[in-house]
Amino acid sequence: ERSAATLYVLGEVHRVAGRASDAAECWSEAFELADDDDDIRRIGLALGQLNELFLGRPETSHEILQAAYDRIQDPSLRIGIASDLALEQRHRSRAERAVEIDVLLSDPQCGDESAWTALSDILWAKSTSLDVAGIDGYIDRAMSIERRLPAERDAEIDLIRAISINVPMIRGHLDEAIDVAAGWRVDAAERGIAAGLGDFSAALIELLRGDTDAAERCVTRAIASMGAYDAFNALPMVLAAGSVVAAAGGDVDLAIARLTHAEERSAGVAPWFELWSSRAQGWIAAASGDQGEACRHALVAVKHARESGDVGWGAFALQDAVGWGWEIGDVVHVPAATHRSDCALFETIFDHAVGACDHDAGRLAHCARRFEQFGAPWLAGTAWANRAAVDTDPIEACRDATRALVLAPEHALRAGTNDLALTARQREVVRRAAGGASSKAIGAALFLSARTVDNHLREAYRRLGVGGRAELLDVVGPLSNGRPE
Repeated sequence: ERSAATLYVLGEVHRVAGRASDAAECWSEAFELADDDDDIRRIGLALGQLNELFLGRPETSHEILQAAYDRIQDPSLRIGIASDLALEQRHRSRAERAVEIDVLLSDPQCGDESAWTALSDILWAKSTSLDVAGIDGYIDRAMSIERRLPAERDAEIDLIRAISINVPMIRGHLDEAIDVAAGWRVDAAERGIAAGLGDFSAALIELLRGDTDAAERCVTRAIASMGAYDAFNALPMVLAAGSVVAAAGGDVDLAIARLTHAEERSAGVAPWFELWSSRAQGWIAAASGDQGEACRHALVAVKHARESGDVGWGAFALQDAVGWGWEIGDVVHVPAATHRSDCALFETIFDHAVGACDHDAGRLAHCARRFEQFGAPWLAGTAWANRAAVDTDPIEACRDATRALVLAPEHALRAGTNDLALTARQREVVRRAAGGASSKAIGAALFLSARTVDNHLREAYRRLGVGGRAELLDVVGPLSNGRPE
């Protein structure tokens, strides 16, 4: 029977199997046959999303949503369609679109289904533009609705949960963000619903925290989940993010394999893929020792982010370029002008870019310490490395470069940082000494004699301009629990 219901199910089978054109054909026929308001809403939203995210046809998506809005009689169901139409207004900023959707949410006829669509839209618009002041009320309202939704919307629940993970990260509370991610992972497993986007967000946060092993575990789960069920055609993006994680961890072969898989899966139309594939190519180049090429790819990612309005992801790409030593100031003007309140981590990323471009040692030191407070050692390392490059005093340069390399791997930092810092062996000895270990204990751990340890310490004291362990603690003490060599 070629009914709206059976064609909808058949179209979903095609979509999950990766046959977007076949899904569109089924859903187009289903949309024409649908005569019930709820069926028109459900099929119209699915067909609009398919054309927008899978087939690269935003104009067709708009036409379908408008047709659904015109055909539906129930005013409460029309609100959800109106929200999606508002979100698609690309000639307006995401902040303006969020305001329009907020008006729809205030409509007394806005029921659960339409409220959920509107909340998904407004949370996406606000979080991707880093406009998170007051966002918690929208998240709370969404969480109060989500357990009453039908199973078909569990991928949207995953999206909202991913945003709830990102919000504390945006504010600079990385530990809190990871705790939210862990709670969502348990809840999703108990309920048997999608968690790929949540793990994708957690992987990026673990990378900021400098834990590449944890980031790899998260992104591996995300790829598996999105491979099984990909409601938003996000797998190419997640694979590219997995390539970033692999390259950051030093596994260039895995990074290339994931990026190749992403390119094959995207078919040239996957949303957000160009941005993330450019970031991935940048990290692959950096891990391979070509930071000039890395910067070029990072700046391409910034360009894609500007064009799409994804300010947060663009800020990550900007941070990549600045961390690798890119110093031309033009690119910082647009991101800096998009500052929002209540997004401390990204405010600091933008300030770091400005400080690096202006060779402002004081600003760079401030940013480095802020990153440390957030629990983002790799970001702190890039700011210390940039400060080392502008230090005119060789002792200060050595201190800053050494801090950078204790906090982050060399391929995450600008070229030349290693030349300014203590040697790798000296850094490890200093790190342990600053943590309170005796020369004998350090020697036992590193298979060195206590005398050799003392020789390394004396040379480190000279280059760092300190007189002994007590002063050493003042210079690098906060780093004693940093990344081991």
